[in-house]
Amino acid sequence: MRGRELTKCSCGYAGPSPAQKRLNSELENLSHKTFDNFDLQRPYMATTDAPEAFQNKMVRVAHQKAKTWAQDPSGWFYIHGSPGCGKSHMAAAIANVLSANGHVVIYRSMPAMIDYMRDAMKSGSLESVYQTLGDADVVIYDDIGAEAKSEWVDGVLFRLINCRVDKATVFTSNLDVPDLRYNGRIIDRLNNSKRAWIATTSYREILAKQL
Repeated sequence: MRGRELTKCSCGYAGPSPAQKRLNSELENLSHKTFDNFDLQRPYMATTDAPEAFQNKMVRVAHQKAKTWAQDPSGWFYIHGSPGCGKSHMAAAIANVLSANGHVVIYRSMPAMIDYMRDAMKSGSLESVYQTLGDADVVIYDDIGAEAKSEWVDGVLFRLINCRVDKATVFTSNLDVPDLRYNGRIIDRLNNSKRAWIATTSYREILAKQL
């Protein structure tokens, strides 16, 4: 997939639109996250179901899958694993690589996205946000399944996901698809994603124990 031509403003510099900038406010704080500084040499904490060697292998497999997808983004890519395992870092690395290559990328955590959509509804700009998301080359929804649940949220979730059907989209979650508390229409769509499982314990927890 080739990046789009970025439109130059009156000052002569190309860049994201104001709407894309507002949606991407979280990504600004993650601009330092790359595939190169994703720690593949991290310490591991063995569990009953996952010895250290297995965790190391699965982290490396997930890392390679993410890099490969970022080289040719197409379809849906779903990254899941326990809190603190590195999902957001990996998703941000994808976003940063693609942005640097000229793609129009939107990255936002799902809880923050729901808040954004609620504000957009109040301001009457909800349809415009769906259009912006649908038009982007790549959208990354981080931490899906962590948002508060309600009938309104379920409707918004369906439209957020449905506007990306057949378009390059990344999802991250603490849960695998079958464990999400979404309606069948959403689960059915997510089941078609390419998957990467970061099968390891919390990196933050391990580092904290070493202090």
